[in-house]
Amino acid sequence: MEMTMRPWSLAVWSAVCPLVCAAAMLVTVSATPALAQQGLLRDPVQIELCLCLETAVRSRSDEMQRRRSAFERLTAQIEAQRRSVEAERDSIDTTNDAAVTAFRIRVETIQEQEEELWQVVQPAFNQSVAIYSEREEMYRRECVGRPMDADVIARVRQRLQCTID
Repeated sequence: MEMTMRPWSLAVWSAVCPLVCAAAMLVTVSATPALAQQGLLRDPVQIELCLCLETAVRSRSDEMQRRRSAFERLTAQIEAQRRSVEAERDSIDTTNDAAVTAFRIRVETIQEQEEELWQVVQPAFNQSVAIYSEREEMYRRECVGRPMDADVIARVRQRLQCTID
């Protein structure tokens, strides 16, 4: 029985994934001169946006990490099962129908897990990276380097209801 691999092998993706995640999680904290010249931010609507974006960035970062962990767990599980199957392949008694069937079921289980990895888990992870990056970019563009009035922040926090996820 042949076990098929996707064009991106698990080993390649496992090596690339940390780099993609690190790049996506890089938060630019330096302010451009134009932002620095804008002075103290006092607009409650803009401050509310910044506070909500800050919360959304944290939330999306956590979600991205959960998705990454799920991807890495399933990848490790598949690789361990693949190694186990390969180690046992030559020792299967091909005259024993039950042994052959059990082996075939294990191979099919690995293939089903690979399908789940590539069709469900990996796209969900990619989407979480994209959403995180979008929120982080909005936060960087709207808020980084813009000092906010502490009194306005306190008033806004009292009634803060974020709708940005």
